[in-house]
Amino acid sequence: LVIEEISLEELAEINADAPQVISLIGYLRRIWRTNHDHKQETGVTAQMLANLRARNAEYDPEVTAAIARQGYPDVFGGITGVKCRAAEAWILDIYGAKENTWKLSPTPDPEYAAAVQAKVAEDVAAAIDPEVVESGDPDALGEAIEKESKSILEKELSKRTRAMETKIRDQFQEGGFNRAFKQVVADLVTFKAGVLKGPITRVRTVKRWVTNPETDENVEEVSRKTITEYERVSPLDLYPGPNSTGPDEGALVEQIKVPRHELVLLKSEPGYFPGAIDRVLMGFSGMRGQVESTDDASDEKQKLERRDFDEGLEFADDMEGLEFYVTAQGKMLKEAGIDKQPDGKPLEDLAEYDINAILMGSELIYVRFNEDPTGSRPYHISGWEKECGSFWYKGVPELMSDIQRMCNGSIRALAYNMSIASGPQVVIDVTQLAPGENISTLYASKMWQVKMKPGAGKPIDFIQPDSRATELMAIYDQFAKMADDYTQIPAYAYGNDAVAGAGRTFGGLSALMSNSARGIKRVLGDIHTEIFARVIKRQFDWNMGYLDSSYRGDVEIEP
Repeated sequence: LVIEEISLEELAEINADAPQVISLIGYLRRIWRTNHDHKQETGVTAQMLANLRARNAEYDPEVTAAIARQGYPDVFGGITGVKCRAAEAWILDIYGAKENTWKLSPTPDPEYAAAVQAKVAEDVAAAIDPEVVESGDPDALGEAIEKESKSILEKELSKRTRAMETKIRDQFQEGGFNRAFKQVVADLVTFKAGVLKGPITRVRTVKRWVTNPETDENVEEVSRKTITEYERVSPLDLYPGPNSTGPDEGALVEQIKVPRHELVLLKSEPGYFPGAIDRVLMGFSGMRGQVESTDDASDEKQKLERRDFDEGLEFADDMEGLEFYVTAQGKMLKEAGIDKQPDGKPLEDLAEYDINAILMGSELIYVRFNEDPTGSRPYHISGWEKECGSFWYKGVPELMSDIQRMCNGSIRALAYNMSIASGPQVVIDVTQLAPGENISTLYASKMWQVKMKPGAGKPIDFIQPDSRATELMAIYDQFAKMADDYTQIPAYAYGNDAVAGAGRTFGGLSALMSNSARGIKRVLGDIHTEIFARVIKRQFDWNMGYLDSSYRGDVEIEP
């Protein structure tokens, strides 16, 4: 995405009727350019596109051209796709095998509200044996109160925890978590990360059927409902800062697309600038969406994701923009009309504040403080193998890229050798052929007319090229087996019965599968820590702030 560069004078003229946010817009533009250029220059985008090509069993266009110049067939040994699909199925099978892959439990030393204390005290008073109360023995009464208090408190906290857990699972289902998670799993296997975003608070039109008590008929009821949603973010659309090692560090930028009709509805939401949104919508020309110009990497991404339908731009409905999670000085926020912190305290000009902002073209359409006071952001990222000290991971295609190239080389040579060795090469002395003899075709029982010359060799001779299929297949098989070690995704994990040695026995196969499971356990552990635990914590915090007190409690998340 390329944001059009304009002068400060032009920017001031464009935003003449809006809050003067020139310095903040310029600041956000510099962050975007820095993050975008860093991602391109470090080869992250190029590597992710290469990973996607490998999974799709496609060559880089330059490699395809080089193969064509050599006269070799452009066959692709798609072992990378096999490994990616196996890894994806492995993860989803594990999460799908259990009804619940996580649960909530009260913390060992929970903090609870006064309402809980009052409820426990009331139940304790009703549960104590009247004889103990009437005895007047303070020690016995104290022991009974302590015993009953502990038991009733545990039951009350457990009840509230189960209610919160059920509510979160319902919110996951309603907010599209399961669908988004499946897409994220495909990304974390293929790319340099899988990115889940949420919970995102949105107001949606919902429909439900209710029974009219007077007529006993079903009636359609339509209403607007606030829900929390989850969505997959393409790692190709996420731009972390140069020094970031996680989503909560540094400046983070996401390239977003907002449907036009949703942009209209956002004008009434807190933090959005209606005037700026109107100017963005007015820039929408006819039936063509305001799609920013893109770089070569973005074009290739569209093609690889099978979304390069150029004619579709004539009917584009999405408005492209950039969403930022950054820190900004108080004086910049004051320009945007924000002069107080969420707690009501005034902003300090040189203090840094964690904000969320959206930029569309030359318009700043949204600015608010980060909803999480700890600075956590609604992005949850995991991958197949973490790169030390980096924001990114290594996907399966990257880990086995050398193996894939060797397999491709051997299978191309195999296809070429098979074509050469499929029939004889013919040597013809044309001076000994009869006039008009056709030498361009060869078929069974063909008769040749020749004029033998004394002392000359055979007028026609046949040479059968040797087949190297056995050797080339052995090379391919060897490197395909090495892919098991490079990726820790063994062939027998997805049903390949070509297992030798210990794998031919039940005990041996069990031992092999146990060893291979160490790799997938590491991946699953990262998914739990970096995605599930973070998501559930944010959803829990949202519920604590917006739901009634019957759900509230102090909990921890268990895998």
